[in-house]
Amino acid sequence: MADIHCSEYDLHGTTEKKDTKATAHVLPSILNLINNVLGAGLFSMPWCLRQASLGSGVLLLIFCAVMNTASFVIISMCCDLAGEFSYLKMGRLALGNTFGLCLQSVVALYTLGSTISFVVLTGDFLVGKETGVFEYFANNTILYNPSNETASRAFIVTMCAVLFFFPLSILRNLDALKYTSALSCLASFYAAVLTCAVYFWAPTGAMLPSEIHAHPPLREDIRWFAFPLSFWEAVPIVNVAFTAHYNAGRFYEELSNRSTKRITMVSGTAMGFSLALYGVVAVMGYLTFGRMTKGNVLENFAPNYSLAIGARIALAVVVIFTLPLAAHSLRSSMFALFWDNKYTSDNAPRSIIASISIGVLVACGIIGVIFTKIEVVLAYKGGIFGSCLVYIFPPLMLVALRVRADRSSMERLLVPQAYDVASDPPASFKETIIAMFMQQKNWPLAFMFVWGILSGSLSVTVTVLKQAGLIG
Repeated sequence: MADIHCSEYDLHGTTEKKDTKATAHVLPSILNLINNVLGAGLFSMPWCLRQASLGSGVLLLIFCAVMNTASFVIISMCCDLAGEFSYLKMGRLALGNTFGLCLQSVVALYTLGSTISFVVLTGDFLVGKETGVFEYFANNTILYNPSNETASRAFIVTMCAVLFFFPLSILRNLDALKYTSALSCLASFYAAVLTCAVYFWAPTGAMLPSEIHAHPPLREDIRWFAFPLSFWEAVPIVNVAFTAHYNAGRFYEELSNRSTKRITMVSGTAMGFSLALYGVVAVMGYLTFGRMTKGNVLENFAPNYSLAIGARIALAVVVIFTLPLAAHSLRSSMFALFWDNKYTSDNAPRSIIASISIGVLVACGIIGVIFTKIEVVLAYKGGIFGSCLVYIFPPLMLVALRVRADRSSMERLLVPQAYDVASDPPASFKETIIAMFMQQKNWPLAFMFVWGILSGSLSVTVTVLKQAGLIG
């Protein structure tokens, strides 16, 4: 994305940035972003390689990491051009009120899906049958009652909400989560080490009998390079795995001495570290379990294998401490949509922040207790909302803001004393599309835009056809 550059001026006619909240240093920002990226998708990566093949799956991981990094930087460029950090406000300046509302609604729906996903995963890692740690440490108790798993799940989710979700969700700033983020990064690293240990040493009791005695042997039945139709089932899952863009504006706003170079350093390092962990888990997991690799590779390990139990504890830590990051963005979206940015996380009364957090956690908790299947949720979330949030809307918004900035620059030259930048109308969709495909500097953005439409459409179509039983 080398041709993408930021204009020397913003839409408010000044190069001055708002620095009052810019207190987060680079390392804490990297840790927070890694924590925001890692989590739900870590142990789905081997399944993605099974759907795609080893070679094409690894290429997909690298491609999505690069594209998500570029998209994160593009959003920061939009912040600079617009002089705003709210999706609603940037969208209104770029393409009008309808686009701003649509963009902010996509952010809200994506983060709502993420929050639900984290609640579901918390229940799975702690209470799920043959995947939950309390089945082995507290069987036949309220923590795990095999005759009433729903009640145990509700109890655990409630305890997690009281002890972790709520206290962390009412924090005003993302920077305050840097310590829990560091703990989550260590937990993710442990989970990656587990898959390496099982692949290289195959310890006794690590695998299921059906996997040990499979014919042909699982490690000899690897699809090395192909582009099957099922490749498109992996695309939205991998895209979701690298997506933290709902918090991109907030990360940039809080970054000290913010600049495109510094946010590139933050996002590139975080995405690179996440890519390394995803790649290790994906490759080692798929090479170990081959055609029998499950959607959550932890289910491939023997239920009583001690290191796998430790991995479930580690992943529970990750999702518990990642949920507040998604909840923070969802709260910001609600401020934008229902209070028209009258309130933000920085100035809203504590009572409103607490009320929103309680409402979100209760709603997501009820859904997370009732529904325990997460694969289809991730597929649709990535195919529809993820494609819009990462690949379609950011380049569209940046081009529109560039069109408006170029128009403002011309007007300043023609009528420097009479021109009022605040009254400049947003760009039209037609002139934005023309500028995207006709101006060479915007061609990388056009590529991202087209990829988002094609990959999102194909991913959703394949998922629908598979659910309908029309394809295997």
